[in-house]
Amino acid sequence: MNLLKMSFAISLIGIFLLLMISNTPAKKVEIEKINSEFLNKKIKVSGSIKTIKNYRNFQIIKIKDSNEEINLVQNKKINLTKNQIIQVIGKVDKYKDNFQIRTEKIILIKSLFLYI
Repeated sequence: MNLLKMSFAISLIGIFLLLMISNTPAKKVEIEKINSEFLNKKIKVSGSIKTIKNYRNFQIIKIKDSNEEINLVQNKKINLTKNQIIQVIGKVDKYKDNFQIRTEKIILIKSLFLYI
């Protein structure tokens, strides 16, 4: 009976630790500071949308902060437009020697409209 209680307690502790790790907030990073240290880590960046390329099952969104650009890989097509300012949470990845971010969440911060 004690073995059963101990196993149950250890299982609960393990589940609790997994929940704590998975809810770790993303670190806010400037695009120019993204390097190999951030590979497979969750980060948060902000920037203005420069280009959007739509493919069959995903989008490539290029954003720029004050200094640097980075590509975002978005698995679902979402309705964004050039010059919108967004905040992105995702994991850093590398493709053809360039860093990119696989998005988990995109938040629209500001939409710039031109009235003519």
